[in-house]
Amino acid sequence: MNSGYAVTVMTGQFNNHLRHVLPRAAQLAVNKMTGGKRHSSIRVDTVLFAPPNAGSPAFVASFNNLVNARRIAFENDIVPQVPCTPNMVACPGTLVPTNQPGNVTSWPFSAVTNASMPVQQVPWGAMTSVSLKHTVAFLSASHICSYSCFTSQFVGDKNNYCLLLDDLSLVGSNSYCGGFPTNTPYP
Repeated sequence: MNSGYAVTVMTGQFNNHLRHVLPRAAQLAVNKMTGGKRHSSIRVDTVLFAPPNAGSPAFVASFNNLVNARRIAFENDIVPQVPCTPNMVACPGTLVPTNQPGNVTSWPFSAVTNASMPVQQVPWGAMTSVSLKHTVAFLSASHICSYSCFTSQFVGDKNNYCLLLDDLSLVGSNSYCGGFPTNTPYP
């Protein structure tokens, strides 16, 4: 094997069971293929969008030791907040250890805020409170649409699920978050 390679594993919202297991297994496989070296010249990085907190303290320690991880979560998404104990891999405010070159020793937990959204920042910010009649719509927007909306600004994707409220001036360059009550005030 050549030296100096990085393998980046990115997982989406719909494969929760793989988010932490796959990158850890990949680094263990790389270590085995390179003669059991704990930190070979081939490193596994992962970007976790909206990950739930996972694992026992032993798994968390192993994951942090093996994988160079970056965790990105929308501040009003409930999934990345459950369960959260001080021993979990990346509870808010916790630094995530990294073996990134350039003397970077940790990355902070990255929160996507309503101000980070390319359009309709005020409606995205209103998601801090949940109306029971809009629970399903809230979960859909906060856990699915928020990440598509946030990342769309970097690739110019018009099918971005950014629109929470009716706004005809934005329709041509954006799309609606499916199922969200666009014609009624929220929350």
